Amino acid sequence: MEAVTKKAIDDVVKRPHKLVLTGREELSMTGIEKVNSANENSISVSINGTKLVIDGKEMQVSKLDVNAGIIEVLGIINTIKYTNSGSKSAKNFMGRIFK
Repeated sequence: MEAVTKKAIDDVVKRPHKLVLTGREELSMTGIEKVNSANENSISVSINGTKLVIDGKEMQVSKLDVNAGIIEVLGIINTIKYTNSGSKSAKNFMGRIFK
C-alpha cells in the first residue's frame, strides 16, 4: 500500500475557486470550504485555508451549498479581500523576537 503524504492530502483538499461579481450587487463564488460568519454587513468564508471577507450593506446569502462549495450573495458589495488565516504577520513578529 502506498503511503499518503501530507502534500497528497493537501492536493486533494484544495479546489479551484471562482468569483463572479455582477454590478456590485450579485456575487457568486465556487470553491468555498466553509462559511465562518455571515450578517448583512460582512460575510467570511474559507477557501483553500485562506479567509475571504466580503464587506457591504444589506447583504444576504441567497444560495448556499457547502458540499458543492457554492455561495451566492445579494446586496451592495463594497470590498472583497483575502487574508491569511494563519496570521503570517504574527508569526513573523514572533520570529523576530525569538531569533
